[in-house]
Amino acid sequence: MTNVIDFPKANPADAAEWIADLSLFEDGGKFYAKINSASVDFGLSDAEMLRKIADNLDTISFMARQEAEKYGPTNKGQALAVFTIFEDGSICSRLDDTKIVNDGQFQWTAECLDTMSASVRRGEI
Repeated sequence: MTNVIDFPKANPADAAEWIADLSLFEDGGKFYAKINSASVDFGLSDAEMLRKIADNLDTISFMARQEAEKYGPTNKGQALAVFTIFEDGSICSRLDDTKIVNDGQFQWTAECLDTMSASVRRGEI
């Protein structure tokens, strides 16, 4: 694997804003990360910047899973939806808008979420 993986491919004409550099590590099955540097141009507090980085990591995580399936498909296939539940009860969802486009696919996704909900209620997750 190369040192730089770029997805999706950046358009050189885009005026991209640099957010942060991040290193990820695994040590004996434990994972940790180090923010090597972060942009101060946004004028955010440390907490706000960490939330911005977390939001971007959610997006990058989804994109990396999709890209991994292009490199080497698995039996599970691409991630179609990801749900994040916050302490206040709000839910953030990310759906693959190229794969979930019609009523039947939205219904199937909702049924999968119901199945997961039942597993949580039984304490299986």
